[in-house]
Amino acid sequence: MEQPLVKSAGRVLQIFEIFAQNKRAMRITEIAEELEIPQSSASLLVKTLMQNGYLDYSTRGRSVQPTMRLTLLGSWLNSQFFKAGSMHEMLQEISDVCEDTVVLGAETEIHLQYIHVVAGTHPLRYDLQPGATRYLLESNAGRVLLSMKTDEQIDLIITKTHLARALPSVSRRVLYDMIDKIRRDGYSFEPDMVVPGASVIAVPLKPGAVKRPLTIGIAGPTERLRVHLSQNVEILMHAKSKYLA
Repeated sequence: MEQPLVKSAGRVLQIFEIFAQNKRAMRITEIAEELEIPQSSASLLVKTLMQNGYLDYSTRGRSVQPTMRLTLLGSWLNSQFFKAGSMHEMLQEISDVCEDTVVLGAETEIHLQYIHVVAGTHPLRYDLQPGATRYLLESNAGRVLLSMKTDEQIDLIITKTHLARALPSVSRRVLYDMIDKIRRDGYSFEPDMVVPGASVIAVPLKPGAVKRPLTIGIAGPTERLRVHLSQNVEILMHAKSKYLA
């Protein structure tokens, strides 16, 4: 059984995701609308973040925006994990080349969570939202994360997922065969796993100084990904060799 979540903590993180998506200062009324909560609740959250140095208030526009303190919190990750540029620069470069949406995923218990998304520029694209989750067993990016685990760890996740879902989508033997293939090929591409007509090509970001395994993927219309599969895998591998320390 999943543990109950702390709503206020989740809303704080949503506030920062809202700024990341809008890329501008915002009024409290706008934040409240995005969060779908009363303005008084949004105001309290914003004031708390301001008092702790994470948001600045502008009297001219009566708006708020994140401070550099938020950026500096995670700056040490780039120096430990990347040898050229930053995580965002890597994802943006991949998206610029392929024109499709690029995602960064991490494990959250039995789920994959997209923790960063760079929207593609192609007119026909697959849009994903930061924070969106999929079962590890039932997504290309999730199976890439499983491929970096031991069989014993995978077996435990399979058991927990089957208990949560009631109706398993794939047998253990088939899943293990798919994970072995990912380990051999270095990527996962199983068409239409979550959304009909849309898919993800995913590769692993193996941990170095950072202990948490991650995965990057190109998301787009299935047929386009299928046609350009080799090219997209090459783009992802090139980015890994260029940026990863």
